[in-house]
Parts: sequence; C-alpha cells; structure tokens
Amino acid sequence: MELRQYWRVLVRRHAVVRNTFLLVALLALLSVGYSYYNGRYLGKAKIGVQVQPNNQIRGAVVDPQEAANTNTESVVGDLTTYASGRIYFESIASELRHRYHITMDWRSLQQGTKVYPVPNSHIIYIELSGSNEARVADIITAAVDTLRSWTQVYHATLLPNTPAIDTTAVDPPNARRVGLSKPLADFLLRAALGLVAGLILAYLFEYLDDTVQDEADVQYWLGLPTLAIIPGRRRSRLRSA
Repeated sequence: MELRQYWRVLVRRHAVVRNTFLLVALLALLSVGYSYYNGRYLGKAKIGVQVQPNNQIRGAVVDPQEAANTNTESVVGDLTTYASGRIYFESIASELRHRYHITMDWRSLQQGTKVYPVPNSHIIYIELSGSNEARVADIITAAVDTLRSWTQVYHATLLPNTPAIDTTAVDPPNARRVGLSKPLADFLLRAALGLVAGLILAYLFEYLDDTVQDEADVQYWLGLPTLAIIPGRRRSRLRSA
C-alpha cells in the first residue's frame, strides 16, 4: 500500500482514530486524576542508627569504632526485618489510636509503608503516601517513634551486654505535596497509546471492510480511470461510474 493509500485510509476512518483517542484520553485523565488525588502527599523520615564503641576494652586488637560500625550494620538489618513484620505495624496502629485517635488496620499500614535501609549508611528510610497531609504526618511520626522505641527493647533483650544503640531522626518526619510531573507524564503516555490504538483500529476496520468506498478504490483495484461520480445519500460514500 503506497503512502497516498495510507492517507486515504486515515481520512476515511478519521472518526475511529478521533473517538478512540478521545475515549482513551478521558479514561487516562480520570485514572491519573484519581491516583493523584489519593496519593498527593508523601511522608518520609530517616532514622540514623549507631552502636556506640566499647572503649572500656584495654588493648583491643580491633579498633572500637570499627567494631561498632560493623555491629551497627547487623543492627540495621535486624531493625529493617522487624519493620516489615506484623508486630511492627500492629504497634503503629495502636500508637495511632492512643495518640492521634486514628483507627487503621495494620494490613493497610503495611501495604502503604516502605521501610528499607539506605545503602552504604546506617540509616533506615521510612516512606508512605496518602491524600491527607495531617494524617500522613501523624502516621509517619508514629512509625518513627515505634521503631525507635523498639530499638531499646531490642537492645535490652538481644544485646544486653553491648554498648548502647543510638537512634536519631536524621530527616525528621514530614509530609510534603507531590509534584505533578509524574501524573502528567503518565497522562501523556496513555494519550499517545490511545492515538496509536486509534490508528491500529482504523487500519483494522479498513482491512476487514471489503466494500468499495470511493473512486480511489475503483482506480486502485481495477486499474481503470473513473469517468464520473454520482454523489450518494451519505457524504462518506460515493458511487463510482
């Protein structure tokens, strides 16, 4: 099919391309808007963890600070593992009820919260998103306080003979509005896919339609010139002669 034939198909099937594009664009706008409405605030916090060096050991072969850093890495791993379990999120839910009078299921908290260690550091990162700024700030604060409180329980229970474990809020809990860059990119991508889908449907309809649409089809299939045309009742179809 030559380039002029492709153009004739697009002109003839422009309604298919237009309607498909508009439908997909509308659905994309609704879905992106809904996603943005429900996740427009991002709560985040960073907790620094450090095992204190044991300077009481005389003549130690290993540098106390180096040993403390090595122990801190294992502590960060244990805290991160704890922060991914049910007990941690049940504790957060309890803290929210008592302190902020917010009732949430621990499963919802677990699904919406990300807790992971920052590479090459002794920092644990906590992140969650929501549509209410104050609510997100309260949840992220409760998550930080719960993890820091459990660190002391962890030290007293599992590491009673080691130096203290310090936890500090490197990046205090906060909630900020998420920008529109990603939703706009998502919308433009989906709209472009809608345009492509419209083009594909237009050519598919053209391929399945074996009727003669206009004088160009007569010339293309028969290889004969059109002497005259008689306008039909519908503008989109012409009867060739």
